[in-house]
Amino acid sequence: VQDFGRFGYQRFGVPESGAVDRLALRCANLLVGNSENSPLLEATLFGPRLEFDSDTIVSITGGDLGPLLNQEPVRNWSAINVTAGSVLSFGGPRSGARAYISFSGGLSLENLEVVMGSASTYVPGTFGGVEGRALKQG
Repeated sequence: VQDFGRFGYQRFGVPESGAVDRLALRCANLLVGNSENSPLLEATLFGPRLEFDSDTIVSITGGDLGPLLNQEPVRNWSAINVTAGSVLSFGGPRSGARAYISFSGGLSLENLEVVMGSASTYVPGTFGGVEGRALKQG
């Protein structure tokens, strides 16, 4: 989980964290009608497999990790209508290393932590995101 990151805490040893590609984060959020700094998913090299339990709009920006909706290719850098029961998966990297996945209305994760003004996950500090760790299946 990433957003723009946390600023002003470096003197205390806390890095900015946040999305590597802030332009891609902004665009992903704006494509689905979210504020530009809404927390979203950042995927590196291989994206997650996501099953949707309701209709929504999704965008994928940044690197092309071969996004597939119900096993059919979808375009990066566009708004994608998703119906309940659909599965978003990724075939693997084609260009770039990181993709940003945003959902209309934002992330609805239980226990999403905002620490020092940011929901960005910082694994070494075990804070931000969901319990300060990488997301896991379920």
